[in-house]
Amino acid sequence: MKKITEILFPLALVAAAACSEKVMPDVVDGQGTDGAGVSFRVSARAWETEGKELVRLYIAERLPEHNHQGEDLHCDTFMDLEWTDGAGTDGSSLSDQGYVYTLEGMLAQWYKFAFVAVPDGIGWTVTVGEESYTEVLDGKSMLQDGFSEGLCDFNGIYIDYTRVMEAQEDDVDLIRRGDDLHVYRKIIDRWLYPDELRTEDVTLTRMTGLLSLNMGIPEDQFPGKVTEITVLMTSVPVKAYLRDMADGSVTVLNDTKTYAFTYTGIPWNERKEFVMDIAMLPHVLEDAVVYVRYEGGSGQYDIVTDNDGKVAVKPATRTTVVFNGIADGFREVRYAGFPDGAEVDVAGDEWVTVE
Repeated sequence: MKKITEILFPLALVAAAACSEKVMPDVVDGQGTDGAGVSFRVSARAWETEGKELVRLYIAERLPEHNHQGEDLHCDTFMDLEWTDGAGTDGSSLSDQGYVYTLEGMLAQWYKFAFVAVPDGIGWTVTVGEESYTEVLDGKSMLQDGFSEGLCDFNGIYIDYTRVMEAQEDDVDLIRRGDDLHVYRKIIDRWLYPDELRTEDVTLTRMTGLLSLNMGIPEDQFPGKVTEITVLMTSVPVKAYLRDMADGSVTVLNDTKTYAFTYTGIPWNERKEFVMDIAMLPHVLEDAVVYVRYEGGSGQYDIVTDNDGKVAVKPATRTTVVFNGIADGFREVRYAGFPDGAEVDVAGDEWVTVE
């Protein structure tokens, strides 16, 4: 269910003396609708959660006095939409239409508007030995300014996805329960003109992608009951810039980590496919391995394409990798999610990327 809040901000964007403090601009008395204005209705695909995302609007303008190594995009304000018991923190009401930002009394000039939505308030369970406790995602901590030397550089803002990766590592069933762990974004450049209030619909799309590892029906793939599957990935990026290079691209920072996702309770003799989904920032997988333990043995399988190429996780894309058997000739027939059908002549011991 989508939500809407009418947020009215009469304001003039001015350079703040201490811009890294990110203070809201002062209201200009009497300016009202005589200045420029804009109203955005914001929506995102797949938003089905109730208050489990933090939505933020960043506003940037070009100020030469903030020029830093050729960049003069100054960002001195942002606006959060947070929800408590079904209402916005500004007292606004909700309906099922979306989010709406309305800004009035703005200076007539060029602006960059950057919308971003990150997971927020999603809880997961961490188990250590026989004890367990609950952690909760904090959306605000995921949005980092990246400023240096006291400068307000819009291009330094980034999203830190580390906690979401850790949450999936701690609780591999988190994404199966339907929580939306993806990051959404939309960046637009607009000229605002005097005595004009423009209205615009904005659709946010995923910055992140989904890696879906389909192990098929376990009893058709392995000679003994599968007890544990671990997906080990190194060189996984955890940070991505908010900026999009004006072409919708996703730029990740050179900051990577290693993650291991361990699955138990794999179905056996139930004729069910076992699929492992992991939400991730876009990148090409490096040193990604699947370890399988089953009664009577174990196996190690690299995640590669059918021609030994690399598998890429792409933004707003589900990359499905299908496991085809542990040895050549192990199975002549492989079920691929079709209850009444089969695929024949499937090569063994390799991964195939399906996009």
